[in-house]
Amino acid sequence: MLEAMAHFAIEPFAAFFALDAVPTSSDRPRLAQAYILHTADKRLIAIHLSSLEKFWSGLVAAIEAPELASDERFRQRQARINNYDSLNAELDQRFSRRDLNHWIERLGRHDVPYAPINTIDEVVHDPQVEHLGLIVPVSPAHGASRSVRPPVQFGGVRASSVRAAPLLNEHGDSIRAAIAGGEQWPNAR
Repeated sequence: MLEAMAHFAIEPFAAFFALDAVPTSSDRPRLAQAYILHTADKRLIAIHLSSLEKFWSGLVAAIEAPELASDERFRQRQARINNYDSLNAELDQRFSRRDLNHWIERLGRHDVPYAPINTIDEVVHDPQVEHLGLIVPVSPAHGASRSVRPPVQFGGVRASSVRAAPLLNEHGDSIRAAIAGGEQWPNAR
C-alpha cells in the first residue's frame, strides 16, 4: 500500500525533488484548479478546471459571472493559481445560492468537469457501484449484514461476500482442542 500511495502522490514528490521544497496540502488542488463548493441545499460539489482554458470559460458561462473573467486576479490561469483562495471564496459564495441539481445541469451544459460529492447512502445505490457488485453480504454477520468487498480480483473473479472478523473467543474451543490434541491449526504454517 505504501508503494501505491507514494505513486499516487507522484506530483508532490516531483515538486520536492525539482524544487527542494516540501509541498503543502493545498498545492495539488491549487495547481490543478480543483474546488469543493457548497450548494444552497447543504450539499458539496467538486469542480476541476485543469489547464484547459475552455473549462474556465465554461465555468464563467455556467455561473453567469463575466465579471470574474475580467477580474485581473482571475483572467489568466497563473493568476487564478496565485489567487486560489480568493477565487475559491468567490465561487463558493455563488454556488451556495443554488441547489446541487441546478449546478449539475449548468456545469454539464457548459462542459465543466464536476462531480457531486455523494453521501454514503447515495454511493451504495449508485448505478456503477451496483454494476460492479461492490457491496456484498457479510458472513457470518455479527453486526452489519453488508460491506464493501475488497477491490482485488483473482483470475478475473471478484469476491461475492466477505467474512466478518471473529468475535472474541469465537473459535477458542476448536483452537484449544487442536492444541490439546497435538494437531496443528489448519491455517498455521
